[in-house]
Amino acid sequence: MSLKSYGFTHKGLIRDNNEDSILVENDLKLYAVADGVGGARYGEVASCLAVETLKGHIQTNIGNEKRTVGGQNPELSRHGELLVSAVKESHYSIVSKANKEKKFAGMMTTVAVVFLDDEKIHIAHIGDSRVYLLREKELLQQTKDHTLLNYQLDNNLIKEEDASSFPAKNAITHALGMEDELFVEYRKKKFYKDDIYLIATDGLTDIVTDEEIKSILAENDGLEEKTHRLFEKAMEQGGKDNISIILIQT
Repeated sequence: MSLKSYGFTHKGLIRDNNEDSILVENDLKLYAVADGVGGARYGEVASCLAVETLKGHIQTNIGNEKRTVGGQNPELSRHGELLVSAVKESHYSIVSKANKEKKFAGMMTTVAVVFLDDEKIHIAHIGDSRVYLLREKELLQQTKDHTLLNYQLDNNLIKEEDASSFPAKNAITHALGMEDELFVEYRKKKFYKDDIYLIATDGLTDIVTDEEIKSILAENDGLEEKTHRLFEKAMEQGGKDNISIILIQT
């Protein structure tokens, strides 16, 4: 498999520091973005700890053929089980640090992770960081934001036409460090030659439209050029948040 990737993160124009963290590990075929939750204390510590734990957990256990990491689940493949257990381990690491050191109490982060085997791509996420797929010039969102807005829509508490004016549409309902028992959303799918996967924080996806993203990803530029075009588009729109982007081409 010929795999290409490129990752980039920036604090944007408004924020004083960058609370996002990214992970680009070609040897492990592991890629992630994490966004320290805005308004929570030490979000940058939470996001950094999340991606470091993801990497360490998978690096340590990928050669272990015994499916005991994080408990056996017959519905998951080896890579799927390893990914879900790594995300849970990241959550427990954040909770543990917050419990041991009071200054870190309340720190949280989103995470979106892509992990590849020889045939399939495994995706896990918590929060509103997203994964997209561009295939044959069609852009398909692979994750659904864990937000209060989507909760209200899914439970018919508000109407679709009222979504744009919903006052807390960016409030997230799940995050690493938020809950005692973590909800990890996971999916897998077969990948094909020249698929392009985008992993991004909401500093990109909140202000750059899907049509604009599709247009940039469909161009003939390399991954680095596409990444910086996406970043420049977000900055043109105000760069209101930290911006993190990873592109993977299979």
